[in-house]
Amino acid sequence: MPKAAEAFTGGEVHQAHVAVLARAWTPERAESFAQTEDTFVDAARHVSPPDLQRLVDRWADATDGTPIPP
Repeated sequence: MPKAAEAFTGGEVHQAHVAVLARAWTPERAESFAQTEDTFVDAARHVSPPDLQRLVDRWADATDGTPIPP
């Protein structure tokens, strides 16, 4: 998650945002995640971690139907 790491290091997003994204990343979703990471990071700059979680949950459901662990 290079873009998320860069945003976190730069103080643009909180650790809780990165944790949401880290739980969503799996080897099976890696390609799709990489294509969507910019969108996730941009959203993380503007929404709370729970709101980001809802966004990422919808993406995961649409991607493979597998829930994201809490």
